[in-house]
Amino acid sequence: MFPIRNAQGEVIAFSGRVLVKQPDQPKYLNSPETVIFNKRKVLFNYDLAKTAIHQERKVYLFEGFMDVIAAYSAGVSNGVASMGTSLTTEQLGILGQQARELIVCYDGDRPGIEAMKRAITMLQQNTKLELSVVVLPSGADPDEYVRQYGAEQFKTTLQNGAETPIAFELRYLKQGLNLDNEKDQLDYVQQALSVVAPIDSPLEIEIYLKQIEADSGITLDTLKRQLQTLRVKRATQQPLAPASSQYDYDMPPEPDDAFVGGPPPIIGDPRATATRQPQRLTRVEHAEQEVLHMLMANDDMRLQLENNADFSFVHTPYQLIYELWRAFLAEGKSTLADFMGYIPDDLQALVVQIDALDLPEEASQEALNDCLFVIAQNNVEEQLREAKIALKEATKLGNASEETRLTLEVIRLVSQKKLGN
Repeated sequence: MFPIRNAQGEVIAFSGRVLVKQPDQPKYLNSPETVIFNKRKVLFNYDLAKTAIHQERKVYLFEGFMDVIAAYSAGVSNGVASMGTSLTTEQLGILGQQARELIVCYDGDRPGIEAMKRAITMLQQNTKLELSVVVLPSGADPDEYVRQYGAEQFKTTLQNGAETPIAFELRYLKQGLNLDNEKDQLDYVQQALSVVAPIDSPLEIEIYLKQIEADSGITLDTLKRQLQTLRVKRATQQPLAPASSQYDYDMPPEPDDAFVGGPPPIIGDPRATATRQPQRLTRVEHAEQEVLHMLMANDDMRLQLENNADFSFVHTPYQLIYELWRAFLAEGKSTLADFMGYIPDDLQALVVQIDALDLPEEASQEALNDCLFVIAQNNVEEQLREAKIALKEATKLGNASEETRLTLEVIRLVSQKKLGN
């Protein structure tokens, strides 16, 4: 029997391990829910862990009560477990008040890894906490690992064995495959690229593509081309969130921001008759829209951007429109009307807004350069953030050459930021 305590340390329920388990019966039985006990709002051991969670700004999520107890006895005092179900939004809200990072450490056997994969998928969709994963060697659970290898080895494994959800997913995909076999190799690459495709950060993408290259033997250039094809295909087949919701309008506008109306309603959209509040675009967003307007009207400017390997848009919707426009032209099409039918519905209003910009018919090189300068300045900040994330990932993966390269990249970007200021 395990006492279940609230955040103040008061016992509010019990959870008992079933001695003789019946078919379809859970392993643990909890007290009935009451006014003071709602398992969606309770985390096992949170009352004892909350101080350490706040101090370290991170929390370990274990699968079971005994895992939490074993970790605590080994000196890991910032561990909790949910009440036999997936972590809930209420529990995430509690943890989000104290922690910045959540590390998932479930059993290392096949069922545990499957449960970890489900947990990570849910967490990626429902939390802003930085996520990491620890898989204990030899399929052990934390309780077994502590008893077999001792407390110090357990703490070392938790500290040094953390990896990102993407790295975990890529490693998980290789299980049971023979990558010397052509079919297994192709299956792995297709699934791995699907995992990488939603990532926005070019540096993170580079890290993971190099890992896929090392695993599969397929060249980095080939993987990049295949990834771009996949991203375009996903964009044309899957609806996106409304374009206006993908921008960070909470950012304070710069003094010379352009004030524009919100994107025109999509034809046939039942919300078209609703009153739309004007949206304020940041200076960089306005520059991105101008660049897209120019390149859609002028092939020379499009080719100029394509020949600039370092160029990318800051915001994902604009980068996606750029990639889709290039793919659209590669199919021999060229009219905006055809392009509207080529792209996802949720991007159409944004393209209409870009096309309707009041700009000179003949865009000048000076105007393009001005916009590119604004985007580049913003990109330095974004690239610095991404480089720090990628450096952390390279360190976790033990990739010394990438760690050195990214350290130099961080130094370069910091210097570039100072010069820009």
